Amino acid sequence: MTDTCRECGRKLTAARPDRVSKTGLCVDHANKVKWTPESRAKLAAAVRARHARERADPVKMAAKVASGQRLQRDHGSTPEMVAKQSAGRSRTFWCPEAYRGLNRELKRKQIGLAERKQMIATEMLRDAHRREMAALAAERARRNAMSPFERQEERLRNGASVVTKFTPRRADPSYTLGGVVGAIA
Repeated sequence: MTDTCRECGRKLTAARPDRVSKTGLCVDHANKVKWTPESRAKLAAAVRARHARERADPVKMAAKVASGQRLQRDHGSTPEMVAKQSAGRSRTFWCPEAYRGLNRELKRKQIGLAERKQMIATEMLRDAHRREMAALAAERARRNAMSPFERQEERLRNGASVVTKFTPRRADPSYTLGGVVGAIA
């Protein structure tokens, strides 16, 4: 192992001499290698495999369950924890549960409360409109897939009444009231 980065030649330093980079890369190059899509996928696969091994081992699973139960018993339901959880919910009572993540994101961007409320209300209206348009499109597609007879049957099921077909009378001949028109002029 050398004391310089194998990519750029920068001197590798650490607060503790035994903690110098094992990869032979400086922090910048180590992060570039670490966060490539290939290395992230490899890391995720390794984590999934480790979790699968742990789930398959009954001794480890029993230890995890016991640890979780102990944590819940010791810390999960203290009055302080309940108060913290309900305080967080009561401060955002105005925001529906589905939009709390958006609220947190906007708050992190340091957007004021009034503006956040306005933005979330607008987003809620947009979502409602999208749902309405999707429902209308689905209904239109369903009706277009039906034959005219099936559409008539559906109207009957929904309460329409059967009437005879309207046939207009033949138009009356146009008569003139010749004497009346002459007297008016």
